[in-house]
Amino acid sequence: MDDRHYSEDELLDRLYGVSARNDGHLDMCPKCGGRWRRLTQARSVVLAQAAFEVPERLLAAQRAEILARTEMRPVSRWLPGPMPAMAMALLCAIVIVISRPAPQPVEISDTQFFAEMYSVAESSEPAAAAPIENLFQGEQSK
Repeated sequence: MDDRHYSEDELLDRLYGVSARNDGHLDMCPKCGGRWRRLTQARSVVLAQAAFEVPERLLAAQRAEILARTEMRPVSRWLPGPMPAMAMALLCAIVIVISRPAPQPVEISDTQFFAEMYSVAESSEPAAAAPIENLFQGEQSK
């Protein structure tokens, strides 16, 4: 037997059948037993107040409305006309992109390659500066 008192959560678990703890503590402990009786009485009062008859007509009307809603077709947000046209345009774009031939690599001789590499290595300014310099040289000649 456990001398520890029941917590509120343990009492609620037992009230709703979640916990199966049954060690006789509720029968022997006046504090826990009183809390248990108050909980069971409050639950029985709530259940008694909640028990009422629902008219059969109301239930039948709800059932009919639910069936009517489930048989309705949802309204399409897409119009049937533009969809095939959009699909065809997408297909054409894919075919055009795929069917383009790949650019052929430029064939240069070893002599040309090493000459270009030498000019790049010996240059005092970066190659990316040349287009910018050409812009300013065009301005100065005017």
